Amino acid sequence: EYYRSLELIRNFKTLNILACSKILKKFDKHSGRRMTSIYSESLRKYSFYSSNIVDSLMTDVENIYRWVFTE
Repeated sequence: EYYRSLELIRNFKTLNILACSKILKKFDKHSGRRMTSIYSESLRKYSFYSSNIVDSLMTDVENIYRWVFTE
């Protein structure tokens, strides 16, 4: 159950990143500007974009399951 929750959080993070990129593309298309590259760089600095905590927690849970079920 914990692993499934982590998986949902990871999917939510991926969806948010995809949504931000699509919003920027649509803004560029309608405004005629090229702001995607500028804002994409600033988005990479935010923790929701660059954090790997969920991935490391998932790896830890997978390792615990391996250890428990192989012993």
